[in-house]
Amino acid sequence: MDSSASATSEDAGEDGDMSSLGTITNLMAVDAYKISEVSAYMHFLYQLPAEMVVAVLMLYQLLGIASLAGVGAIIVLVPLQWYLVTVWSKYQSQLMAISDRRMSMMNEILQGVRIIKFFAWEPQFESQVAGVRGSELGLLKSRYLVFTYSIMVFFMAPVFVTLATFVCYTKFLGHQLTASIAFTALALFKTLRGPIDQLPEVISFCLQSKVSLDRVAKFLDEEETPKYELCGLTRRAHDGLIEGGRRPSYAKVVSATDIGF
Repeated sequence: MDSSASATSEDAGEDGDMSSLGTITNLMAVDAYKISEVSAYMHFLYQLPAEMVVAVLMLYQLLGIASLAGVGAIIVLVPLQWYLVTVWSKYQSQLMAISDRRMSMMNEILQGVRIIKFFAWEPQFESQVAGVRGSELGLLKSRYLVFTYSIMVFFMAPVFVTLATFVCYTKFLGHQLTASIAFTALALFKTLRGPIDQLPEVISFCLQSKVSLDRVAKFLDEEETPKYELCGLTRRAHDGLIEGGRRPSYAKVVSATDIGF
């Protein structure tokens, strides 16, 4: 029993299997939602960089060449932010795969719950579900640790930018930092802080949607079931009959297993 159940769970959890019930459930409940939501945030990809450019230009008019020190601090932090976002995206892909496996296993258990209760197989299946859930929780922990590091970098970035600019303006260029310049510069840095904080979040959200889009595309690229061959029609002709309210007559009767559902 243990070997057969393990084999079934492993087959359901393979990364290449995009037709399992758990995967299809996640595609409809999670991936489709993320793809539909990303359109509301796409404009931030060009709006936030434009805001950053305008704020830096105004800082240049106020502080002169010292503002380039702040730009340099931003450029130094960009690779670190991009690395964290890339690692976060990798954990997201692995998390979706293990979530598909858990959903498939739970669906199989619910479908065969009478047999499981009859033979008292609850401990074996509980240990299998707990193992998959443990792996999922481990990935969740790693993903949120990376997210925490990203938030820390995002909130520290404006401080580094402000510090680098003021140090360059006072120590290296020898200018006096008056109240009018300081408060105006702080207001501009506050304006600059918004795009710096939001842009990585928007990028990470777009990467989530990219992962979901790749999963949906992989599912749609799967081989078609033989139902079109059974009725002797092409897919376009078959869909035309369905849209017209007519039901195709299949050439032979086959079981759902033969069709591939």
